[in-house]
Parts: sequence; structure tokens; C-alpha cells
Amino acid sequence: MKVGRALSLFSLLEAQYTGYDIHFMGEQTEGERVSVMSKNIIDGLRYAYEAYCRGDIEGAVDAIDVDPDILWIEPKEFYAGGTYRGRQGVIDYLTLAYAATEQVQNVPEEILVVGDKIAVFLHFQAWPKGGGEPREGHIADVYTLHEGKVVQMQAYADPAEARKAIGSPHH
Repeated sequence: MKVGRALSLFSLLEAQYTGYDIHFMGEQTEGERVSVMSKNIIDGLRYAYEAYCRGDIEGAVDAIDVDPDILWIEPKEFYAGGTYRGRQGVIDYLTLAYAATEQVQNVPEEILVVGDKIAVFLHFQAWPKGGGEPREGHIADVYTLHEGKVVQMQAYADPAEARKAIGSPHH
């Protein structure tokens, strides 16, 4: 497991325990405050993905501190893909996306923190309602933070595009 600049020994141990990588890139000018804030946000994101997989949409949204005017952007090729605004817009999108599936599994495999962005690289599986072949692959979500709140989430069908967007070297 590769781990870049760690938030703390606890988050390093937690990353090893949970099996996914956490990398911190760039200069951390605000030191400990940034570390604690990032750790809290990462914990919230982890919980949000778990809640979504259980079908707890409101719990997923409540797990992260979203700005009231959040911009939530999903690729057009995603079911119900498009641009949504505000907390209720996020709930509407997640509800639509979840409703098309019998079961969903999103497993964070790597998290990168670069400046005001947190990128979550996921392995996903989705079983459609009514049967059929499950969809499976790798996607990425990039969260932009401002004053501790998520002001934008941009999803990427191609994780390499997410890496480019945050200025990270390819994995």
C-alpha cells in the first residue's frame, strides 16, 4: 500500500486496516487544522458511501457537510446523470440512481487529498432491478471543499479523468 503525506498516525493505521489507500499531495499550509478537517470529511464520505449502499439516501447526504448551494455533477452516461443543485437536488439524484438497482456496492479503493479537493476512487457493482447482468467497474468522485463544506461533487466515469482534474499523476 502506498501512502503519501498522512493526516495522522491514526489515519495511516486506519487506511491500512480498511484496505484502501489515502494519499495527501501538495503542501499542507494549515497543518493540523487541515488534517483534522480532512480526516473528518473523509470519515463522513466513507459513511456516506456505506449509507448509500444500504439505501439510506438521507443518511448518505447527512454524513457530509454539504453547502446549501452544492453543485452535484454526474456524467451523462450514468443513470439519471446530469447537474443537480442544493441538498434536495443531491437527494433527488441519489434517489433516482438507487431506485434503478436491486443492490449497489461502492468500495473506496483510494483517496487523494489535493489542496481543496478530495478524490475518491471507487470499485462499483450495481445489480439492476428485475435481474440482468450486474454492471461493474471503476469510477471516481471529486469533492471540492470551501471552509469545511462540500461545495461541488464531480463524478467521473473514467478515473484517469479525475486524476487529471486534480493534477495527480496517473496511478
